[in-house]
Amino acid sequence: MLRAIRVYPLNVPDRVLRYVDTTAEAMDSTCLRWEGNLEYWLDRTASYTLDLPRPVPGKLLWSVTVYDAATRSRVQAPSDVAALRSLFELRDLPDDGPVRLHFGPTPPPDAENRWLQTVPGRGWFAYLRIYGPEQAAFGETWRPGDFIRTR
Repeated sequence: MLRAIRVYPLNVPDRVLRYVDTTAEAMDSTCLRWEGNLEYWLDRTASYTLDLPRPVPGKLLWSVTVYDAATRSRVQAPSDVAALRSLFELRDLPDDGPVRLHFGPTPPPDAENRWLQTVPGRGWFAYLRIYGPEQAAFGETWRPGDFIRTR
């Protein structure tokens, strides 16, 4: 299983720091990177889900972005969508319960608005960013789920 295990402020990617943003004006964010058993990589042709418990502990917004492993830039897929953001694509979701996000080459039934397209034959990785992170983002009280292979 893959697990979000490190917290990185985006402006200091080489060090692990723990901080809580105390001002609503600051747009510093926390980035969670998924790591796991080296025998279990995200399959380029498979589909996955990721459950995020709600509320996500951020004062401003949160997003999940999919990047191409070779270029380290956003995935260039026919859907032309590489990120799902709480204030834009996901703003109309109900506030109760976890949100299930989908990743893969084809959209899942009835969840296209929560899907990020990946490209078969191209490796990828994802970042979860929390803007204005609260203390729960750094501890054991809130953790994103694992990537679960669905097909």
